[in-house]
Amino acid sequence: MNQTTPQAATPPSDPQRTRDLAQIHAAAKRQGLDRESYEALLYHHTGATSAKDLDAAQRGAVLAALGLDPGAVRAWRPGAKPEQVSDKQWKYIGDLCVRLHLDESSFARLVRHITGLDNPTWLSVPTARRLLAGMLKIDAYGGKGKRTPTRGNPRRAGPDPRR
Repeated sequence: MNQTTPQAATPPSDPQRTRDLAQIHAAAKRQGLDRESYEALLYHHTGATSAKDLDAAQRGAVLAALGLDPGAVRAWRPGAKPEQVSDKQWKYIGDLCVRLHLDESSFARLVRHITGLDNPTWLSVPTARRLLAGMLKIDAYGGKGKRTPTRGNPRRAGPDPRR
């Protein structure tokens, strides 16, 4: 019989997990925690003694215990710039993606809806202009503040002047 020894599974290559672990280790080092106190902190907040065993919620709890904001990560921006699109246009598209809270799949759907292209890397200058115009219309429509009417809405009303 051919028996193979089981090997440890390699951790998934999740960029958020990698960033969280790096932030945890850097914050612990900045605070001057030795190995025992670091493990005690992890055990107190999560029940684990190693950061590699933590899931996303536990990593957030440890980050909060170390005084860091667990949600403070850079927003997603479109990746590789198409050849024909200028750097300025691509940066503006990325800024609008952040402002509109678009992730990768939402951005791809929006590109497909506005330009008809299946891949954002196929954008040319005219289609990039059309995409920017559409994203600016969506941005002009606005968020919650612009959708809520100012008259007749008690949630938007200020303090009652009669009181």
